[in-house]
Amino acid sequence: MRMKNHKLLLPVAVAAAAAAALLSVFMTLSYLTDTEVADNKITIGSVALEIHEGDYEDSQKIAAGGSLPKAPSIENTGKNDEYVFIEVSVPKKEVTLLYEEDDENNHKTGQKIQDEASVAEIFKMIAEGTNTDNITGNDPPEYVFSYNKGDAGNNKEGWVFLSGSTDRTGSAANKYYFGYNKKLVAGSSTDNRTITLFDKVTLKSFIEQELGVGNVNVQIGIRAFGIQADELGVDGLDSELLSDTTVGKLYKIVERKQGAA
Repeated sequence: MRMKNHKLLLPVAVAAAAAAALLSVFMTLSYLTDTEVADNKITIGSVALEIHEGDYEDSQKIAAGGSLPKAPSIENTGKNDEYVFIEVSVPKKEVTLLYEEDDENNHKTGQKIQDEASVAEIFKMIAEGTNTDNITGNDPPEYVFSYNKGDAGNNKEGWVFLSGSTDRTGSAANKYYFGYNKKLVAGSSTDNRTITLFDKVTLKSFIEQELGVGNVNVQIGIRAFGIQADELGVDGLDSELLSDTTVGKLYKIVERKQGAA
């Protein structure tokens, strides 16, 4: 196993032992500022990987209801073929969510979804590919996480949703796990990198004053896992695009060897 750490100097201390990339958001009453704070990868076997985030930039500002580009993908930078997985931690706060647009049920933009504040995810993950799927929770409020889906049956390269929580408890974040349905080939210029898991994040509309005055630090955490593709003893690896079942079996190996979940 090899863990790589890339740290940036920050105005605040942040604990993130195994995060592959973090969207660190400093919350005020009027805007949010995000900063990438860490870049750590967890690998099994003789493999190496790198995380990319598209047009993501430090120190951007975003108002409630606004969006930021953040498009995580994984590149095989090692000498061995590998299968890869991602964990995304979506932060939660006790807030009063607001409707973001008028709808057919006579809800108006800015109207409260619930009369009182409740624990909810405050970000939405938005995928903009040609083959997407959504993870949703109970409504209201509805938890939304869209991702660029892989589908071996329809010859679609992409991500398989493995597991995740959309609960409304007081825990700090909900976690979602994905695996890629195609082997990343070492040394290739075309098959060594995944497509993006999602393409941007949107801050939900809510009553910002409920979070208090001053800066509140919240983070979207991403951990990437890689496992060497050789001698895994799993059926179905001879296919170019793996079935959802096969991806799930591979992730069970990662769980056992690394304690990823």
